[in-house]
Amino acid sequence: MIGTMKITDNAFEQLEFGDGYINVSIGKNIEVYPSHWHTEAEIIIPLEGSYSVKINNHLYHLKTNDILFITPGELHEMATPSDGLRMVLQFNFSLIHNLKDFNLFNSFFQSIKVITSLKDSDTHEKMLYLLMDIKKEYEANNSFKNAAIYSKLLQIYVIIARKYTKLSNKFPDTTINKHQEYLAKFTQVFSYINNNFTEHITLEEIADRAGFSKFHFSRLFQQLTNMSLNEYINVKRIAEAEVLLLNPNLTITDVSIQSGFRSISTFNRAFRLAKKCSPSEFKTLYNAHKNGIVDK
Repeated sequence: MIGTMKITDNAFEQLEFGDGYINVSIGKNIEVYPSHWHTEAEIIIPLEGSYSVKINNHLYHLKTNDILFITPGELHEMATPSDGLRMVLQFNFSLIHNLKDFNLFNSFFQSIKVITSLKDSDTHEKMLYLLMDIKKEYEANNSFKNAAIYSKLLQIYVIIARKYTKLSNKFPDTTINKHQEYLAKFTQVFSYINNNFTEHITLEEIADRAGFSKFHFSRLFQQLTNMSLNEYINVKRIAEAEVLLLNPNLTITDVSIQSGFRSISTFNRAFRLAKKCSPSEFKTLYNAHKNGIVDK
């Protein structure tokens, strides 16, 4: 294993990385992983047999070679069956997220959960090939293995980005010229939101910046992201709040204001909807683990 992972009875899991910034685990262990979360991303693939994972109270049944993506901060739990073989990757997603191309379209990665050969044959085949390459790198224990593995992870996310941000799939009844126009306008929109999501942003303001009526913009934005503008902005604000909540010097009210929410009640409601726990519970769980106040 490259690094180790530590599970406690507390919901917060603090991952430990040995000689790099990636955990790779391949095994048949029969273990129960209770509901927990961590600040790293995770990919799970059953190499033999099946596997079940619950993410934010939604149960996913994985068959052999199904690929499951868990984004940072998501509450999840697993119970391994008595047989089968699984590979689990855990890694710092910020190394990918901070690349400008990915940062603009970050919401797409949060909506991707399971890639299967049945539903996404071409995409699945390419990802499976890269994951098997990762397995070979892990087992060979060559020099620069962390860099080699991370380069293949980056390729996996490029595949996701190219497939799920392809405008011909989102707007099948429009021309190539129109796709290029939409790409230019929405790239500007996402860039503006990423730089200003903590401020008060209105639908009218964003639609005007893109050169659309607010009704036309709303329809296009929903088609492109599978969420409304407010939902998209809240995704950005919740992600910011997760980071701020780990700062012991900030109160819940401080975090609410600094992440862009206009009231503490709106913040609490949006955070619980997204993370299945309140901001104070999230903060308490992290601080309890950090200070060693956990049941062993």
